[in-house]
Amino acid sequence: MAEFRRPKTVLIVDDQSAIRELIGIFLERGGYSVLEAGSKSEALQLWSQKKDEILAVVSDKILSANDSGKEMLSEMVKEKASLATILISGDPIDSLSGSNITEGVDYFVKPFNPADLTQAVDLLLGNDQALSN
Repeated sequence: MAEFRRPKTVLIVDDQSAIRELIGIFLERGGYSVLEAGSKSEALQLWSQKKDEILAVVSDKILSANDSGKEMLSEMVKEKASLATILISGDPIDSLSGSNITEGVDYFVKPFNPADLTQAVDLLLGNDQALSN
């Protein structure tokens, strides 16, 4: 009998719904289960309910004037060290010198190819399909 594998769950956090939806489409095509949040508070609520299922989080660097995606990811990683994290931003990476990027967090600069982001998630989660692309 074939073994049933539950899809790996990725939480996408971005205040722009179009970006969340586009990333979600590509991740779902890649075989992932996707949860979406439009704010830090919404993301933390989903996290508290489903942290055992969530294996990766893709978050915008700035979620609102007062909410930092980077700080949110740091909080989540403190609770679950195995969590794969990707930060996305419109800021070029060279503008984020020094301690602005959390160690262990992958970084994508907008605009980016959603297929590249999906491949990064594959690599972070050790999916076989990442090696065949």
